[in-house]
Amino acid sequence: MNFLRFQIADYFYMLFYLLVFVACSENTEVVGINGSLAGEVFLKDAAGKDSDSHEGVLITMDNGKNIHKTFSDKDGGFIMYGLISGTYDITFSKEGFNPYKKYGYAFVGGEETAQLSETINLVAQSHIYLANLKMKIYLIDGSTYFSATSELLYNPKKLSYTGARYFLSTSDAVSSNFYLQTGVTGNRVGVERVTFNFPIQDKALLAARKIYLIVYACSSCELYYIDNVSGNNVYYTTNIRSSNVAEAFMP
Repeated sequence: MNFLRFQIADYFYMLFYLLVFVACSENTEVVGINGSLAGEVFLKDAAGKDSDSHEGVLITMDNGKNIHKTFSDKDGGFIMYGLISGTYDITFSKEGFNPYKKYGYAFVGGEETAQLSETINLVAQSHIYLANLKMKIYLIDGSTYFSATSELLYNPKKLSYTGARYFLSTSDAVSSNFYLQTGVTGNRVGVERVTFNFPIQDKALLAARKIYLIVYACSSCELYYIDNVSGNNVYYTTNIRSSNVAEAFMP
């Protein structure tokens, strides 16, 4: 009889502790570790030369729940305080410059300030652009090529043109962020008319009935970040103004 009484008592004790544990688990929040992040961002002119001051770049960090903001100092340095450990999208922007975005940055808080390992460069926008863009498509030995011609127009500052990046798509909404194939035309300083040709390599383009072309003048044409939505490389040093959209039927 005593043995049975002890078993029943043990059962109620176990049930009691189980209920307490569940209640505590449901009402306890896991608090992330706070910390700060330091980094550098530098401003460059449209030709890629360093600016005299790197002050005033807005740095925005967004984790989907909270948005934190700060500005760079004259030397390009910045510190973001009060960050909770987690994944952030970071945007660097300043009026007159091409913005830069860094997706999915994993921040870990702590007593010591974390350091952004990547140095960010923002390149000034210019209004050098290509106009009257025309395109032709042709075949050579079974391979498909396109050729393009365009006039080069300058802004009032007469900035040097050092190259251009083209973008091809099967849609007339083609842009530097919406494309299937891209490439650089190379350096052509001092010219007034631009002519270039490239093979068409993307399978979707080769299967299309009509393709579309757009071109942006650029200085450092190879700098990019990856857009999480489209999956494309975003070449953020292309100039703010593009050419017209040219179109041509596949042969």
